Amino acid sequence: MRADRRLCILHLRSASKNLADFDRALDARIKLAEDSPGQPWLDLTGVFFPTDADFSQHKFRKNVALDRATFSGAARFDSTMFHRTASFRWTMFSGDASFTGVNFSSLSGYTDFSSAQFSGNAAFDLARFTGSAYFDGTPFFDVANFRAAVFAGEAYFMAASFHRPADFGHASFSGDTFFNPSTFRGDAAFDAATFSSAALFDSATFSGKASFTRSVFSGYTDFSTAGFAVTPDFSTAVFSGPAYPWISRE
Repeated sequence: MRADRRLCILHLRSASKNLADFDRALDARIKLAEDSPGQPWLDLTGVFFPTDADFSQHKFRKNVALDRATFSGAARFDSTMFHRTASFRWTMFSGDASFTGVNFSSLSGYTDFSSAQFSGNAAFDLARFTGSAYFDGTPFFDVANFRAAVFAGEAYFMAASFHRPADFGHASFSGDTFFNPSTFRGDAAFDAATFSSAALFDSATFSGKASFTRSVFSGYTDFSTAGFAVTPDFSTAVFSGPAYPWISRE
């Protein structure tokens, strides 16, 4: 019965729950999964983190499910290593979320932030995504920083919404990349980003400044039906594959 209470406290949606009991239950859940060879998943689905959560530099060797979890304070995953699939679908990040230098290293797995919600700053600078990365339908309500991030597989930002500035400067996209039909309400920077495969921005909308200076597009590229409130800057950008550029409709 005591163990059941420790597990239940993980999902109790209260900021005033006993933090010591919560931490013990969380550590026990993680250790149990890591010590069980026949258990492929660390299941933290629906866990309610009542205060700041720091997983910086932790190594997750199992598939990790944090779907529908709630981070009430800051969430830190700086330089964390995910060796297999990492799923954050419908996860709520109420404070700042820092994934600086995180490594999603699974070749056969994926990283899924579909429909997650970032209310504070979202930092994915220097992050590495080895498998497919999903941010479909994900709203970023504060600054989104993907500067120098590496996407080795396909990158999906379909119907994602960026409400403040979004920085993808110097990011590297090796697989097909989908920003259609994403919404950028703040400035969007893709300066010196590289797209080695398809880059689809058709039907994306940009309400602020959009900069693609020095970007390199090597595969099929489509901006044909993108909407720009301000004339975008493609100065010194390179298009070496089939390209359907943005055409001003003024």
